[in-house]
Amino acid sequence: MLGRLAVTRAFGDFECKQIMVENKDTQKKELRNFVLCEPEIRVTTIDRARDEFIILASDGLFDRFSSEECVNLARQKFLQQDSMEQDPYEVARHLVTESVSVRVNSDNTTAFIVALNSGVEDLAISPELGSQKFSSAVQ
Repeated sequence: MLGRLAVTRAFGDFECKQIMVENKDTQKKELRNFVLCEPEIRVTTIDRARDEFIILASDGLFDRFSSEECVNLARQKFLQQDSMEQDPYEVARHLVTESVSVRVNSDNTTAFIVALNSGVEDLAISPELGSQKFSSAVQ
């Protein structure tokens, strides 16, 4: 942020919370908030029969992917792995690499994946889950 603030420092750098900048439209100086230290929190109910994993990520990932794209890419990566060896770390790493390298993202990008059950199933094998699979995707 402004060439001097890393994401991990956002809570302590109070001089970066409000900064006087010039409004390009009016040419007048105004006070702007650049850093917010209040997290966005959402509460949802997990259905273990439907929900396979949770993706927790920074805006660096969601600036390049929609929630549904993240879920689709993660599912594809999980399905490339043997069902008993599915590794959330490798899937999260793939999402970050895809964001930074392929979609040319220079923002700090962090992703965690929390597996909620014993593995991701192929929807072709479990078609009854297909229509419900993305109902809880939130960005």
